Amino acid sequence: MTHPIVRSLRALKPLAIAALLASGGALAEDLAPGEATFGIKLKLAGLAEGDRGLGRNDLDGAPVDPDGETAEGYLDVQPALFWRVSEDWDLFVRLQGFLPSGEIVVFDEERPRRTESFAAVREAWVAYHGLTSYPGEMIKIGRQRLREDDGTWWDRDAEAIHWTFDSTLLQAHVGLASELHTGHTGSEELPSSQRDRGYAFAGISRQWHAEHFIGARAAHAFDYAGPDDPATDERDPKLSERQYTWIGLFAHNDYFGQPDRAGLYYWSQYNFLFGTREDVVPSGDPLSATTVERDVRSWAIDGGARLHFDMPLSIGFAIAVASGCASR
Repeated sequence: MTHPIVRSLRALKPLAIAALLASGGALAEDLAPGEATFGIKLKLAGLAEGDRGLGRNDLDGAPVDPDGETAEGYLDVQPALFWRVSEDWDLFVRLQGFLPSGEIVVFDEERPRRTESFAAVREAWVAYHGLTSYPGEMIKIGRQRLREDDGTWWDRDAEAIHWTFDSTLLQAHVGLASELHTGHTGSEELPSSQRDRGYAFAGISRQWHAEHFIGARAAHAFDYAGPDDPATDERDPKLSERQYTWIGLFAHNDYFGQPDRAGLYYWSQYNFLFGTREDVVPSGDPLSATTVERDVRSWAIDGGARLHFDMPLSIGFAIAVASGCASR
């Protein structure tokens, strides 16, 4: 069983021309109390593209060249430090430095953003794993990467308190999270969709047969601050207040893992969303803005299968179906 912190270190995967330099090659589970390990990912890349704005040339509210084209290079440096403070306490820090030759568009948490050079704190957390005797049990507090293998629900950096339990037959987790800031110097405030928004989440899965898992997960998203004044001159005002709940069921046999033998791998899930949403609809007169309340209901089913051969070759398919409505 892989220690959860080792998975955090291994998550520093090269995306282009990259190298991971780890001092001594030590893994987290090999460290004695008081020892530490350091790694760094270096990415040097070039970017040349046409008109990303499809003729609008106003992506993210910023003007670009009249022809909409760009050609730049950049250096992306991400150092990471893991320190086993004691038998029960760990510390992990992952930073980022981004140095482009000019202004380019990057995707930060799946959002396109025009940026120049910046420094960022991607992760900074402490972990305690002395609540039980299981090596896969721990609680992390601080800015951390919340991610699941399929990436459907979670794949972002946020401030959180997150308890996880990972044994051979049973996996479970419970947490609270909120994005309090962007974490880097080259950005403005959080987008309105994430500002003043909290999450409570939990999940459980069990290995019911050798290498076959079934599980359930749930999450509740809530806005702990009301909408902004519709008369505000902010570029991205918060004009909605939401209370959403997701419930999901899933089954798989390590579909998103790295297969070490030939065979058929599958993934399937069903997700249901319900909740309420209040939207402030501005008008020409700020004093006459209206509020629209809606009940939200939706569901989605997706799945996939992949046939892996005794060679670097896989073939497969995926399908997804969804439906939803919002009624006043």
